Amino acid sequence: MNTLRTRSTLAIALGTIALSTACSDDNGNDVVASNDGGGGGSDQDGGSNQDGGSQSDAGQVQSDGQIAAVVSTANTGEVAQAQIALTKAQDPQVRDFAQQMVNEHGAANQRLTQLLAAAGITPEPNQVSTSLKADSDRIVQRLNAASAGQAFDSTYIDSQVQVHQKVLDLLEQELIPAAQNGTLRDELQATSDTVSHHLDEAQGISDDLESGNGADGGASDAGQEDAGASDGGGDAGS
Repeated sequence: MNTLRTRSTLAIALGTIALSTACSDDNGNDVVASNDGGGGGSDQDGGSNQDGGSQSDAGQVQSDGQIAAVVSTANTGEVAQAQIALTKAQDPQVRDFAQQMVNEHGAANQRLTQLLAAAGITPEPNQVSTSLKADSDRIVQRLNAASAGQAFDSTYIDSQVQVHQKVLDLLEQELIPAAQNGTLRDELQATSDTVSHHLDEAQGISDDLESGNGADGGASDAGQEDAGASDGGGDAGS
C-alpha cells in the first residue's frame, strides 16, 4: 500500500512540473498556449490590436459629435481635391465634376455647420475622421505632384471613385444607423444620396477616360467625322 501511494504521489508531482513548464517560457513568464501548437508565443490578443490595424472601423463612431467630424472631414477633403483639379484638369467633364464637388460639398458643410449649431452638437475628432483626413492629405499631395494632362485627369477621377465609395459605405453602414439626432440623420441620408450620385458620375467619367471617349476625345472624333464628310463631298463633286 505504501509503495502504491508513493508512486501516485510521484506521478502527480511529475505532472505538475510538466504543466508548469508548458505554461512558462525560458524567462519564467506566462504565455498563451496555441490551439494548433504553432507559435505559442504569439499572444492572440496582442500586437495586432495595439494599433487597431486588424480590426474593422465599424462601430468606432458612436456619437453624433463623432459622426459630424467624419462628415465634415469628408466634405472638406472633397473640396480641397477638387480645387486642385480645377487648376490642372484638361477634360471638360473632369473640370465640370471638380466644380460640382466644390459647390455641393461646400454647401453640404455649410448646412452641417448650421445644423450642429442649432442642435448644440460639437464635432469630435476620432479614429475614422483622422483616417479620412490622412487619406485626403495623401490624395492632395499626389495631385499637387502630378502634371496637368490626361494622366492627371485619370488620377483625380480614379481617386474620386475610391473616396466616394468609402464615404458612401461609411454613411450607409455606420453613420446613419448610429445617428441619434433626427435632423442629423435626415442630413446624413441626403448626403448619402448625393454621394451615391457623385460616385455614379465619377465612374462614368472614369470609363469614358479609359476608353478614350472623354469630352476632348469626342470633340476629336466629331472633327474627324466632319473631315470625312468634307472629303466625301469633294469626291462626289469631282
